[in-house]
Amino acid sequence: MARNKHQTVRIRGLDLCFRNRSRQYIIDDLVDACNDAIGDIYGCSISVRTVRDDIKFMRDSQGRNAPIVAKEWDGKKCIYFYSVPNFSVFKTELNQDEIDKLKAMIQILSRFKGLPQFEWMEELLTCLEDKFSIHGNDKCVISFEQNVDYMAVSFLSELFGAIINRKVLKIHYRAFKEFDYNWTLHPYYIKQYNSHWFLFGRDNDSQSSILNVPLDRIVDCITANITHIKK
Repeated sequence: MARNKHQTVRIRGLDLCFRNRSRQYIIDDLVDACNDAIGDIYGCSISVRTVRDDIKFMRDSQGRNAPIVAKEWDGKKCIYFYSVPNFSVFKTELNQDEIDKLKAMIQILSRFKGLPQFEWMEELLTCLEDKFSIHGNDKCVISFEQNVDYMAVSFLSELFGAIINRKVLKIHYRAFKEFDYNWTLHPYYIKQYNSHWFLFGRDNDSQSSILNVPLDRIVDCITANITHIKK
């Protein structure tokens, strides 16, 4: 919701003030509340103008259309509060921008249904789709029903995890003529071509060579205790 962590802390302080029905807050009180909230963390203070800008942001759709009322008090100043009881900008409701981003994420993740060891993803997507009435893309880019016996499948999730977590792999590879090789590889990318899967990564020995390893020729792979080299 907020643009940065500093603003998040300020808005959290303002949110507490607007929800508090046992006290009336004028603009100076809101400034003090924000300064108390950010003082211990950032060691700085803000102005009235910053608080007014935060209130304007909270009232906007990006700030979840907060129902902030400025009611005249004592003939000169205004007191600020939420017109809706129990409202909070930090509740789980999503604004349209957040829904659009979540929808895009669900559509991307839905393409990976069927990936070994990622069965939890289907349950998660189902819950998200049901809760927010958002549906993923029906077209999966990874499917295993037609190639259940394809031996490369057994390594896909492990290699996928190594790439995401930046782990180096020791790979035992067997060529077509039964020649065995052992590589230490920094994995970067997995690609499917002509119904076959290929792993691309940097050879740890030369560090200048990018290897293309067919997954169906991998006999075994384990994690190596080596610092990963970025792509």
